[in-house]
Amino acid sequence: MQTAELTSKQPERTATELVLVGRVIVNSNDCKNPKIAETNVKSDVAPRTSPSSATINRWQTGMSENQNHCHSSNIANPGISLRAGKLLGASALAVALLSACGSDSATPAQSQTHSQTNLLTQSASLQSGESAEAFVERIQKEWAALNSELEAAYWVRATYITPDTATLAAKARERDLAFTSQAVAQAKQYHGQEMVPETRRALDFILRATSMPAPDSDQARAELAAIATELKGMYGAGEACDSEGNCRGLVELEKVLRESRDYDQQLQAWLDWRTISVPMRPKYERFVEITNQGAQAFGYEDLSVMWKSGYDMPVADFEQEVERLWGQVQPLYNDLHCYVRSQLAEFYGADKVADNGPIPAHLLGNMWAQDWSHIYPLVEPYPGVSDLDVSASLVEQNYTPVSMTQMAEDFFTSLGLPQLPESFYQNSLLQKPADRDVVCHASAWDMGNGEDPRIKQCVEPTQEQLVTLHHELGHIYYYLMYKDQPLLFKGGAHDGFHEAIGDTITLAMTPSYYATKGLIPEAANSYEATINQQMKMALEKIAFLPFGKLI
Repeated sequence: MQTAELTSKQPERTATELVLVGRVIVNSNDCKNPKIAETNVKSDVAPRTSPSSATINRWQTGMSENQNHCHSSNIANPGISLRAGKLLGASALAVALLSACGSDSATPAQSQTHSQTNLLTQSASLQSGESAEAFVERIQKEWAALNSELEAAYWVRATYITPDTATLAAKARERDLAFTSQAVAQAKQYHGQEMVPETRRALDFILRATSMPAPDSDQARAELAAIATELKGMYGAGEACDSEGNCRGLVELEKVLRESRDYDQQLQAWLDWRTISVPMRPKYERFVEITNQGAQAFGYEDLSVMWKSGYDMPVADFEQEVERLWGQVQPLYNDLHCYVRSQLAEFYGADKVADNGPIPAHLLGNMWAQDWSHIYPLVEPYPGVSDLDVSASLVEQNYTPVSMTQMAEDFFTSLGLPQLPESFYQNSLLQKPADRDVVCHASAWDMGNGEDPRIKQCVEPTQEQLVTLHHELGHIYYYLMYKDQPLLFKGGAHDGFHEAIGDTITLAMTPSYYATKGLIPEAANSYEATINQQMKMALEKIAFLPFGKLI
C-alpha cells in the first residue's frame, strides 16, 4: 500500500534553504550530475519487473517488492480489492507525483468453497446466446461466490506463515488463476460487439483483472501459485542470523537503519536483509517468465504492458506522461540529493560519503532508500527552530498500535465519514505477534464484500508508521464508500487512484495537525520554520520519486 506539491518563496536564502516553489538551494561541491541513491555494495535482489542488468546495477538499493505502504501485494499477494493492485511505482507519478506506494492488491474473484469448484467448469464456455450484458452479470455473481475462501486463505497466509497455510493459499490461488483465465477468455469473445459503455468498461476490467496472469494451463497455474505463495512466505519470515545464532528480521533491521548513526552497523543491517533475497531470485525469475506468458495469453505483449494498460490511456501515452512529469520534478530531486549528500558527508566524513558520487543507501534511514525522513535531524536547515520529532512524542506518551490507529480513524471521522466497523479492530493485525511469522509489510484488505475491512501492519511508535496508518485508512474508507457498487466496479477509478487517495490524505498531516494532537509544540510561524517543514516533506515525498519511477 498508496501525493502533492511544494510551495512558497522568500527573498533571502542561505545555502541550506530548499524546497521553494519547485526549486531548491543546495549546499554541495558538485551538483551537476547527482545520481539516484545507491549503495556501493551490489545487491542480489531481483527487481520487481524484468529490467536490464544495467538498470539493476544502476539501482542497487535492493528491492524485493514494492516497499512502501499500500493496499494488499502484487507478486506475493494478489490481494483483496478487485483491481487496484497493479500499480507500477511510475504510475504514482502519473496520478499524483508524490504517491508513496506501489500497490499491494488486486485480483478479482478471490474465493470459492470446495462445493463451488464446479463453477470453474461451468464457466469454461459462454452460455448459448449469452449477451455481453448477461455475461457480465453472470461472471460477477460467480466471482462473488469465489471470494470468501480465497480472502480467508490469503489473509491467514499473510498472518500465519506456516507450511500448512502455504498449501492452502497456493491451492486457493490456483483456483483464482483458473477462474480469471477462463473469464478473460470468455470476455475476449465480445471484442468488436456493440454494447453500452458500462458493459464495455466491465469487460475491460475483466481483461485486466489480475496483476499476476497465468497461461491457460493447469501445470503453469499450479507452478505460478506455488511460487507466489512461497515468495511471500520467504519475505515475511526472512531473518538474517550471525555466527552466534542471533537472528534479526525486517522490523529489527529497519530499526537499525532508522535509529543508528553508526556507519558500520547500518551497512551490516542493510547487507543482512539482502541475504534474504538471494534464494528468492531464481523463483522470481521464473515468476516473470510465467506471468509474461500469461499476459500474452490475455492479449498483451508482456506483463509490463499489461500493468501499464490500466490508466485510461494508451501505454505509449502513459510512458510519455510519466517522463514528462518526472522531468518537471527531477531538478528538485537532483538538488535535494546534492544537499543531503553534502550534509551526510559532513556527518560521516568524506571517506564514507563522496562529495560527487552516489549516496550510500544504508545511510538514508530506510531499507529501500525510498523515504529519507528519518535522517531529518542530520540535514535540518535551521536546527532548533521548530520541534518536528513526532516519533519521540509517540514513545513518551505511550502510544500503542491501537491508539495510533484510533488517531488515524479520528482524522477521517472529523471529515464526516463514519466510524470503522467494530470488526475492523477485532480482525486487523496491528502488531507483530511474538509467537509466529507474519508479513509485516503494511497493507489494507477489502474483505467480506466491504463489511470486514482490515489492515495488516506491524505498527511501531514512529511518525512514518503513523503516516502509513492514515494512508492505509485512506484505502479502507475508499473500500467502504464503494462497497455497494457492482463487483467489477469495486476498485480505484484506475490503477493509480487508490494510492493517490491514501497519499493525498497524508498531505494534511502538517505540523499544525500534529500540534492539535499534542505530539509537537504549536508550529512556529516563521520563514525558518516553514523551510524546516518543507524539508521534512521533501525527504518523504521528493526522495521517493526515482524509486517509484524505477520499479
